[in-house]
Amino acid sequence: MNDRIANKKSSAAHQTMKDDDDTEAPLLSISTNSSPGIATPLYCEFENGHFWGDFVVHDAAPQAGDTYIIKERVHGRVITVIEGRLQLETRPNRAGSWRWLCTEKDGFLGFRNTVSGRYLGHNSSWNMVVNAMNHKHWENFHARRQPVGGYTLLAPHWSTMRQISIGEDNTLVAGDERGTVWEFMKLEDD
Repeated sequence: MNDRIANKKSSAAHQTMKDDDDTEAPLLSISTNSSPGIATPLYCEFENGHFWGDFVVHDAAPQAGDTYIIKERVHGRVITVIEGRLQLETRPNRAGSWRWLCTEKDGFLGFRNTVSGRYLGHNSSWNMVVNAMNHKHWENFHARRQPVGGYTLLAPHWSTMRQISIGEDNTLVAGDERGTVWEFMKLEDD
């Protein structure tokens, strides 16, 4: 990967495209560090219809201590926090944060948003929220590998596990229905 990065220009590259309201939005924006050695992208906002680039490992197994973009595999929507609320986004949003630090507590995974510092979890109605400052019971998850690739996210409920899926109005819910398959895209240079 470093060879691919080293071949990129070390200055910021910017291309634009027209947004829905005819304002220009970045099509590609890569920023690199200026220290000697290999130029390393600090961020990549939008590239070929996606807002990730060569700095991710696709379909990585979630492990504590690593940071991920969590993308649903069918439509490419990413779990994002915008103004304190969970949303699924297909385009980058400057007001949103889609980076999740994976943690582990009592054998369960947790996902802390790197901007808000709050954990992905559920409320008493089993709607997914991002409210808790600490990794507690309602922020516990298990990731189950799927034969087709990706993972389903499961939340413990007494002696069973509820699957995290996309509900009505693009909301995230935990229920007994078949769960959404997610891809964990590990950020290498985070």
